[in-house]
Amino acid sequence: MPRNDTSGPNPTRWIGQPRRRVEDARLVTGQGRFVADLNPAGCLHVAFVRCPHAHAAIAAVGTEDALAMPGVAAVFTGADVAHLGDLPVNPLVDTLRVPGFPILAEGTVRAVGEPVAAVIAESPAEALDAAELVEPDLDPLDPVMAPGERAAGDPLFADLPGDEAFAHHWRAGDVEAAFARADTVVAVEIAHPRLAPSSIEPRAVLAEWDAAAAGITVWLSTQTPHRARTDIAAIAGLDPACVRVIAPDVGGAFGMKASIFPEDVLVAWAAARLERSVKWIGTRAEDLLAATHGRGRWRSPKTARSSPCARASRARSATGCRSARWCRGATPGASCPGPTPFRRLISKPAAGSRRPRPSASTAVPAGPRRRC
Repeated sequence: MPRNDTSGPNPTRWIGQPRRRVEDARLVTGQGRFVADLNPAGCLHVAFVRCPHAHAAIAAVGTEDALAMPGVAAVFTGADVAHLGDLPVNPLVDTLRVPGFPILAEGTVRAVGEPVAAVIAESPAEALDAAELVEPDLDPLDPVMAPGERAAGDPLFADLPGDEAFAHHWRAGDVEAAFARADTVVAVEIAHPRLAPSSIEPRAVLAEWDAAAAGITVWLSTQTPHRARTDIAAIAGLDPACVRVIAPDVGGAFGMKASIFPEDVLVAWAAARLERSVKWIGTRAEDLLAATHGRGRWRSPKTARSSPCARASRARSATGCRSARWCRGATPGASCPGPTPFRRLISKPAAGSRRPRPSASTAVPAGPRRRC
């Protein structure tokens, strides 16, 4: 069979063959179909009011002036959506403890950029203008800038003792004795800086309610439409069979769009509540402020050797990640209110011996959602 002949039953016929891309022409000629390109008739638009503080108590949220603005259909606060379920977390480990967090903050804000209100209007401009008139009465509280800062004080989360989402120890062999008799001990501190994914297309969601079918269709810029469908149905109390999630063309994600966000749920719920199409197109600033961050890990490995030339060694390593209000896996921002450490302690035996399983935290792409 000729090298460039891809016909026939040979299952390996594609190996080593150049493959031409087939999707580019449509995208580079402006024929892509992104969420922002979808404009159903009579669609409402959302603007979110976000907290400027890393940690604050909410005394009240004034919405009267915003509701009186032209074109405003509704203004929702935390009290309006308090009955909805919490945003889910991908349970990377069975023992992960996750504090509940609402769609819109109520009572306490624990992150810069956390939404405290949503304004829905006939046009994006009218929504933004009205959002400027929402008046959150906030009492700033002390933020937590790094893991362990709040060790001596009250926990940030009543249902999360010590503000610790996950901790586990793995051990094999007599590590203490090995370090006590070691000729050489090498220790190092390694810090991985935080990062903020920045896709070409910011987050975007459009939801359309079908009153006749009592169902909802959601167009979402996402990596995981099936998971989004399950989560939206669970949070909004809908039958999954009545929820359809469509991922049209997606302009990048880099892990940021693997989980649903409060904005996604609010838009879907508002469409059902108002029985109208509702749309939100995030901005670059909103994504940097209020979307998933990554990395932000620290490691402090230490190795003990019985002689300078010894190949066998003992090691211990402590590894942690800061996780903020919404645990996605590990890291928030420096000024986030509640960086919750993911910690692990691994002690492993000499080379050639059986090793403990790697820590689950090493698989965490680090990036709960939090801000700053």
